[in-house]
Amino acid sequence: MSKKQTINELLQRKENKPTQKSVNTETNIYGIENLQIPGSTEVAKKKKKATFDLDPELHTRLKIYAAQHDLSMVEIVENALQLYFEKK
Repeated sequence: MSKKQTINELLQRKENKPTQKSVNTETNIYGIENLQIPGSTEVAKKKKKATFDLDPELHTRLKIYAAQHDLSMVEIVENALQLYFEKK
């Protein structure tokens, strides 16, 4: 699937247009589709890998904050992004 097709599919999902699905899924408030495990009430979130460069000082601050609050760096970044997009 090309990047353009993937973007169009994501936009359709956000607009609640029906798309073909081969597995049971649930879409969260951020328009991200989660996989439902049959026979389970829990929803397994599909994760996508993201690679980007951070300012070294910001990376250090993030790492220290994560250690102080017993959180992973990913949890902090995900929460920050969710808050950022809620404001938009």
